[in-house]
Amino acid sequence: MRSLKLFLILNLFIALNALSALAAENAKISRSDIAEIVRGASRGEAEAQCALGIMYLGGVSVKQDDKQAFNYIKQAADKGVEFALYQTGLMYARGRGVNKNLNQAIKYLNKVLSLNYDFAPYANYELGLIYEAQNNLKQAFNYYKNSADNGYAPAQCVTGLLYAERKDYKQAEFYFSQAATQGDLDAQRYLNYLK
Repeated sequence: MRSLKLFLILNLFIALNALSALAAENAKISRSDIAEIVRGASRGEAEAQCALGIMYLGGVSVKQDDKQAFNYIKQAADKGVEFALYQTGLMYARGRGVNKNLNQAIKYLNKVLSLNYDFAPYANYELGLIYEAQNNLKQAFNYYKNSADNGYAPAQCVTGLLYAERKDYKQAEFYFSQAATQGDLDAQRYLNYLK
């Protein structure tokens, strides 16, 4: 299933880039690869279920269908596929393909954290967004900072803003600098304001 692994890498990239129309349009998958993924998903293979779900989520070589996407991605998540755990949390948080359920979103995103997966910085950031929306700013700050300390530029920028609100400009500058080094333009602007 070498082609499946390559396909997953491509689609994870597409998914992390907000499933842009251009990225989805450029993602071409051969009919034999699609057939292999569909067969694997029907046999209950977690990676194939995740891949098929991502295809439905982005409309890559299939008609875009959020409900089908959620169905396949959640099946893969329940089998422990890292990206599927993260994506299931996002789908619950946004109500995409499923009714919005922040408790379920928190459950899946915390599962990513408990397993210390590569997606932990992203899960921390998303949990920060959830808690910020609920006005639990202390909890939100902790998740943002965890994400920032693991190198995620958007979280570094937000963490810098939160430190600036606290008038801790040294810490704000530190986090803005880290994000700016990764090309975050907002962080660069905030750095300029601090100087």
